[in-house]
Amino acid sequence: MTFIVFDGLDGTGKSMHLASQAARLRDEGHEVTTAQEPSRNHYGMAARLLLPRHARMPNVLAELFTRDRAQQVDTLIKPALAVGHVVLVDRYWYSLAYQKADGLRVAARLRQQRAAFPIPVGALLFTASPQVVMERTAARGGPQQPHEQDADYLRRVAAAFQWMAARCPEAVVVDTERPWATVVREVTGWVDRWLDA
Repeated sequence: MTFIVFDGLDGTGKSMHLASQAARLRDEGHEVTTAQEPSRNHYGMAARLLLPRHARMPNVLAELFTRDRAQQVDTLIKPALAVGHVVLVDRYWYSLAYQKADGLRVAARLRQQRAAFPIPVGALLFTASPQVVMERTAARGGPQQPHEQDADYLRRVAAAFQWMAARCPEAVVVDTERPWATVVREVTGWVDRWLDA
């Protein structure tokens, strides 16, 4: 089973790295299935609508993400793994870091998630300083969530991802403030190692 998660702070390049690795693996002959949280199912869309008010309802958001995850695991991730696909997912339970940053106690919820859903062979948790994250999210253009320009909140989220990595042995933290090529080499190295696991 090759199931790898790309997670971490917005603005750290996780989605671009996932797309790049998916293209590389397909070029090498692998069957690759990709997924994203929140998904486009009704739970995922409800979670998207609530994201601007995340600080007032972290428990509701966590529950919506869990239901969204359950549906996607059953309808996409497990079937793809069953036929031998490499599965790459943009966000998974590690994003409970956001609810932790909002004050929700997530330790018990994390244990429940790890008991209920497939555990990836590896997870890359992308991080950067609040200043770098704010610069990158602003440079993307388009509408922004209020939290994307809140340095104190981003600092709490980054600490929560470190907390996740300390409790999830399959997870590694990737510092994306280094040159892009350096980060690509590290990400590729981890993905290839996990493919051979």
